[in-house]
Amino acid sequence: MSAEPTVSLREHLERQIADLEKRIDQRATLVIAANDRERIVLNERLAGMNEFRGQLRDQASAFATRELVDQRFAAAREAIEKLEKANAAHEAKIAANRALMAVATAVLLFLQVLFEFLTRR
Repeated sequence: MSAEPTVSLREHLERQIADLEKRIDQRATLVIAANDRERIVLNERLAGMNEFRGQLRDQASAFATRELVDQRFAAAREAIEKLEKANAAHEAKIAANRALMAVATAVLLFLQVLFEFLTRR
């Protein structure tokens, strides 16, 4: 007969169950370790995202509000309109001065021609 030791079915099944329990425990340990690593990585990512959100919040607080920008643009528009009106008035004065100079030049030329005409006789 064979020299192999004989094992009862019960002992065989108990060994198989013990091996399965050992493997399950090992896998559970590995899953828990992986879960812990993933939790750490996720927390680091969330901390980075929170820092980024904080930077965006700080940056947004440094921006001018729409109301302030609208006020500044309205003031700038008013100043531009005043300057345009002043420029138009100044150009009208210049045009009037040119017309007056043209009339004065014409009168002087007329007087010069008249004087020469009268002094030749």
